[in-house]
Amino acid sequence: MHRPNRLTITITLLFVLAGLVVGGIAVSRLLVAPGSDVAWVSVLLAVGIVLWGVHFATLGAHDDPEDDAPATVSTRTELLTSAIVAALGYVLLRTSSDVPPLLCLLAVVVVVGLGMTERILRRRRARRRPSEG
Repeated sequence: MHRPNRLTITITLLFVLAGLVVGGIAVSRLLVAPGSDVAWVSVLLAVGIVLWGVHFATLGAHDDPEDDAPATVSTRTELLTSAIVAALGYVLLRTSSDVPPLLCLLAVVVVVGLGMTERILRRRRARRRPSEG
């Protein structure tokens, strides 16, 4: 059974909390303007962030022992990351006058870093895995 370490738990909690914050802001916007497309997309963004955090905690639990490319990103991670990028891009484009450019750059760096983080962790785990032969 895979047991996540403290760093994994911390990262997971940060993503879940960030998703809850984004979701709270989105829901408050929905209460003010139920027809706001940005608020609805922000809800999807919040769900995506929470799901990515939960998925991050389970990365080592579902490894295929015959996986010969441990540095590749899983399909689930690619789908979640793509959904987050799409939702974040939509929200930033629709609210570009309200969002400073530095915040947009930070968001892009964080989202691109999601896939890179998984690749790094998979490589480290592959090095620790006893060689079968």
